[in-house]
Amino acid sequence: MSDAILVVDDDPSMCQLLCSALEAAGHEVQHANAAQAAVALLEAGDFAVLITDVRMRGVDGIELCRQVVENRPDLPVIVITAFGSLETAIDAIRAGAYDFVTKPFELDAIRLSVGRALRHRALSRRVERLEQALRGARELGEMLGSSRAMRRVFDLVARVAPSETAILVTGESGTGKE
Repeated sequence: MSDAILVVDDDPSMCQLLCSALEAAGHEVQHANAAQAAVALLEAGDFAVLITDVRMRGVDGIELCRQVVENRPDLPVIVITAFGSLETAIDAIRAGAYDFVTKPFELDAIRLSVGRALRHRALSRRVERLEQALRGARELGEMLGSSRAMRRVFDLVARVAPSETAILVTGESGTGKE
């Protein structure tokens, strides 16, 4: 369910409209009618995008956005509202919303926002993987490399490092044996 979208709105007709439009665009979609139900779904599964209304009974969409961004910073949150004041938009962005869309909206605007959010998440995850790979490569000092030969060297160093065994490194002058 890694590319699934979670829609949170206490208006059943709005949930149905968004779910139908996003499913027609090829997305897997689940919905919740309250922030508490959304949190439970987020804990149980992996979602790629969260779409939430601002005004809901109980916890509102801005607070839900704040909680999600705090606990799942990799999850883009799109906030929608029929009460689209500048103040509400600023509150949503300060809470960490990826995008802010006012009702009534064109379904294409939601699809576009979701598409951008999915690309943003994919790029963020790719950057994270690259940073982890770079950190992993730097664990061997400043030795860097990705060729098959260098991966064998890194593997050998990782296996030998914990032991008290003496090793001899040979090679051409200037190849960085030190």
